[in-house]
Amino acid sequence: MVGDTLEEFVHHILDCTSDIFMPQGPRRTAASQIDNFVLVTANQSYLKDWGTHFIVECKNWNDKMDKPSVSDFAMKMEHTKCRVGLVFSRKGVTGHEFTDARAQIIKEGIRGKFILVIDEKDMEQLATGYNLFVLLQKKYSDRLASLA
Repeated sequence: MVGDTLEEFVHHILDCTSDIFMPQGPRRTAASQIDNFVLVTANQSYLKDWGTHFIVECKNWNDKMDKPSVSDFAMKMEHTKCRVGLVFSRKGVTGHEFTDARAQIIKEGIRGKFILVIDEKDMEQLATGYNLFVLLQKKYSDRLASLA
């Protein structure tokens, strides 16, 4: 995926769940760009914990998303008052649960901000019809379990 293709793909799969999510598209703040601001329109199961909205970051990089980028995304979540954020990163994130970006994601979870990473394998599943709601439910449950 090149250029804005990843952002378009993500907007499309979110748009296909309009009974659950309502993507609003990119937003610009005084300090940053948000790839997609999404309203939660359903009050089902795990979504009750998500609040009214979440943000999305798309990273179509050749490398994994690093710790500073995860920290920047967490700040965007803070500024937009989001409990949950989705990161679509083709190559995933750096490290394992004790180092680098993965460790930062766990720290943010302890602070009440849940960052869910959707990597290339997940995107391929979504492109072939896998249910986004089911994928996010599993990732959210896994994130909660990692904090226990």
